[in-house]
Amino acid sequence: AGNLTPTLVNFSNTTNNYVLNSSTGNTLAGYTKVIKSGAGALTFGGTANNTYVGGTVLSQGSLRFDNLGGAGTGTLTVGDANTGAGNLSVMITSRPAAGNYLTAPIVVAAGTTGTVTLGTTAGVTGTGALGYNGITLNRDVTFLTDGADRTEYSGITGTGNVTFAGSTRATVGNVAANTF
Repeated sequence: AGNLTPTLVNFSNTTNNYVLNSSTGNTLAGYTKVIKSGAGALTFGGTANNTYVGGTVLSQGSLRFDNLGGAGTGTLTVGDANTGAGNLSVMITSRPAAGNYLTAPIVVAAGTTGTVTLGTTAGVTGTGALGYNGITLNRDVTFLTDGADRTEYSGITGTGNVTFAGSTRATVGNVAANTF
């Protein structure tokens, strides 16, 4: 038990899905970098925010957030040289006990050919906005809004087309101006 401060944590899961739970006094901290590869999913869960600053790279598969502070405060990079034609998704999968916005800024990297999806899933219940603040686009992205109330996308910069999909409301620019 205790906060962990490794230099690198690599989740390479093709068939299994993993859950990384954090709790008070038991988080990823320091200059840790997290890399997610393989077609499976990594869910950030638990009750305490991770505080690592080394960033998170989604190279393949999907990231799911039950805890919006799960990815620490470093940049969450969606796509890298190993992504190729693979599809990538970053989804909020449940309403957390605290916080309405993912704490990590997101950079959607260029150079990949698969789809990139950011959004909420039907498992998100309750009322009030949840979402993303601080998104830099370097390619096209789909915003999928299936949460119970609405999903907010704010602070969008860069270049790329945005496609909206899903069954519930999407709002843009309520937290920070969009300039894409």
